[in-house]
Amino acid sequence: MGKIVVRTKFNKTGRRVLTTPLQEKWVCAPADRRYKKAYYAIESEFKKKKDKPLYPYIEKISHFIASYVASSSVSAKERYRIVKFLSESSLRETGPMAIGGHMDARRWSRQLGDIPGLSHVEEEAWQTYVEESQTLWKEREDALNRASYAHDVMKRALWKEISDQIHREFHPEDDKPTK
Repeated sequence: MGKIVVRTKFNKTGRRVLTTPLQEKWVCAPADRRYKKAYYAIESEFKKKKDKPLYPYIEKISHFIASYVASSSVSAKERYRIVKFLSESSLRETGPMAIGGHMDARRWSRQLGDIPGLSHVEEEAWQTYVEESQTLWKEREDALNRASYAHDVMKRALWKEISDQIHREFHPEDDKPTK
């Protein structure tokens, strides 16, 4: 196995030493490292933001139920039933209401019964949650696509540097200016 020294703009020293025959995993290592770093940063940011769409949903439902419970027209029995349900949900560690794969927009209405207007508020809150979740996923996908594109561009640049270096070594006459 031989070695080739390539001038490069992708590291601090300005050169890379590669073994021949050239292998893509070694040639493209700087691009792969940069992509991996970008990928983990994107995923980390996504994980930080993934619950963000849930907060407006919870706020809207919580405000509506709190207003309903606080109204003077609600009986003590009805208030007790709602507070008991919320306490049980909290004790089961599901939070105010779990939102997951099998969740649909009418779970609150099914659990709390005939609270006037709850199903409408719940549907609006659910639509907001879905829209914000989709926006978050789209931002993630766009960021991953940009990182992937930058990765491909860098890989092509790395291969070009190497091919230019090899060409200069074996065809020095091409570097001489023509008259």
